[in-house]
Amino acid sequence: MGAVAGGHISWRGLIPGAVVVAAVLGLAVLLPLTPDTFQNAWALSRDGEAFVTLPAVGPTDTGIALDLYRRLMQACLAAAWVAWVVAAALAQRDAPPRAWTAWALAALGVALAVAALPPMLSGDALAYVAYGRLPGLHGLNPYLEGGQALAARGDPSARFLVWDTPLPYGPLWALLAAAVAKIGLGLHAELLAHKTWAGLALLGAAAAGSRLAALRGAPLGSWAPLVIALNPLLLIEGPGSGHNDIVMVALLLWAAVKSARHHAVGAAIVVGLAVAIKPVALLAVPLVIAAHARPSAGMSTALRAITLLALTLMPTLVLSLPFGGPAVLARAIVSRAAVAHTQMPLMIAGALAGACAYAVWRMRQGVPTTPAAWLDGWVPVALAVGVVAMPLNFPWYLTWAVAPALTLPGRHGLGAVAATTVAGVILMWRYTIPI
Repeated sequence: MGAVAGGHISWRGLIPGAVVVAAVLGLAVLLPLTPDTFQNAWALSRDGEAFVTLPAVGPTDTGIALDLYRRLMQACLAAAWVAWVVAAALAQRDAPPRAWTAWALAALGVALAVAALPPMLSGDALAYVAYGRLPGLHGLNPYLEGGQALAARGDPSARFLVWDTPLPYGPLWALLAAAVAKIGLGLHAELLAHKTWAGLALLGAAAAGSRLAALRGAPLGSWAPLVIALNPLLLIEGPGSGHNDIVMVALLLWAAVKSARHHAVGAAIVVGLAVAIKPVALLAVPLVIAAHARPSAGMSTALRAITLLALTLMPTLVLSLPFGGPAVLARAIVSRAAVAHTQMPLMIAGALAGACAYAVWRMRQGVPTTPAAWLDGWVPVALAVGVVAMPLNFPWYLTWAVAPALTLPGRHGLGAVAATTVAGVILMWRYTIPI
């Protein structure tokens, strides 16, 4: 963040960015040394220890002393967050570094997170591999089958499904995961593919954030590679742990770019793709409609709203047909939430009702000056859902709000960044607290 004054270029922003990258490398070395007796609130994935890629470390039988392990993990997280806050502060008042150096450092950080961080902070990426193998290798419907079906076929990925429930994600994600598995390169390559996908999505989110900030007059600009791609939560939970949430977020940011350019149809289609990755993106649908639904070219507000709604739902409706249609998807998602003993269906329904109310209010207020202002409504809704939807407030749910918050202008943007940063630090710190 921060504008270039008179074409001035500064290198100072690269220093905190390099510290974040070093902290991620430190975690990559530390995680395989996790003591056997250590477990935290988010349930470390011991299966992830088998996917260590740093040959100098490798899995160990006993790890290191528990207290030393905790202190080292806390030091890595603290260094990453302090350095990132410094970068964010510099972005408010300092000239950015040269674009190519910022992007090179961001790409290095993402590559290290993809290749070096083992999936131990969360086992979700391992579950992605298992879900992809259901249709990709065994011809089974992931919205109807789960771990027992894999185990019955002797698939080693069956143990990665902690809950033996159907797939809770969108059909676009299911098709991509199946394609990865169908190539048949093995568990390590399939895991790496999911992490790489998350890494590319994070870089894409940074590119979208830079363009969106320029279109909306926010001070992010050329700092986006350092402030978005090297945000500790986005970097560790995205390419580090391989969560698909960052893919959804990247698509939402690109949809906002379309909105800022007054491309209503494009915005609706891209939001629809985000929904087809992760259905929680449905919360953005009424906001996008509110921002763009207005009389145009002989089309009434109501007809335009219906058209935009159809465009946002079309990808999921069409892509779900090979799996039995949207009803099968809905039952699978509800089934997963029930088995996991969460309040997610109720909380998402409440948040969706709030989003609809916000959309109606925006429509009554008239056309916003910038249609991309729907993102202003998305951030608090996503933050509320990510914090309260589950009894366990997993850190990766905050990715829904963190990257969009960094693109918002004015005091609202600063408040959103402060809220998401505090929440991110607190939730990630719990990685270091044993239970």
